[in-house]
Amino acid sequence: MVRLSAFAQGAGYLLSVPGPLLVGALYERTGGWGTPLALMALLMGAQTAAGAVAGRDRELG
Repeated sequence: MVRLSAFAQGAGYLLSVPGPLLVGALYERTGGWGTPLALMALLMGAQTAAGAVAGRDRELG
């Protein structure tokens, strides 16, 4: 279980690194916060769905 947690945390941090740069680039390109906030809302929806699937009550093995 420790290895899975370490992998998930490492992968999560690795995937989150370009986030602020992407949001800043979208803000610069579009000149407003609408597109960056829409992207973050879309990603939040995907994270919520993944969390619901990952956190469901089930038995392993």
